[in-house]
Amino acid sequence: GGANTGALIVWSKNSDLKFFAESGDRIDAVVSKRLLMAIFNKYSPLHDGAVIIYDNKIVAARCILPVTERDMPAQFGLRHRAALGMSENTDSLVIVVSEETGQLSTMRNGEITHNLSTQELRKAINEYLYEETKEVSGTDSILKKAKEEGSTKKEEPINSDVKKEKESA
Repeated sequence: GGANTGALIVWSKNSDLKFFAESGDRIDAVVSKRLLMAIFNKYSPLHDGAVIIYDNKIVAARCILPVTERDMPAQFGLRHRAALGMSENTDSLVIVVSEETGQLSTMRNGEITHNLSTQELRKAINEYLYEETKEVSGTDSILKKAKEEGSTKKEEPINSDVKKEKESA
């Protein structure tokens, strides 16, 4: 590897990504820059693999991610391939710090954004965490939508009346 500290961080807002978290070591600690630096330090036993963040907690480290099947330019190593694969398979925001160049990239829904400044990265994380969930696909948002619709329509009393009629018949 290079002189930089490489990192692979999966930021999730809709799921704790349990399946992937279980491939690594559970940490369950509040997110802090210092802790992330400590985890990805070359000499840390946890620096290989990915860190998963959910609900402002570092859920697990050293997680194994699904590697993309797509062809990627030669300069991208396994870390980038895993990041892309994870972004294709989940609705998380995946952040990669290149060990070779220190470059920051993000992956979301199989799309790569390269060479971000720290400022741009912070903005990308905030946009991901606080964007409108209108367009989010996946069962979580469908369930959420169903719940919201269920609470606005007042159908429940009708159903319970029907039941009562059946019972008395």
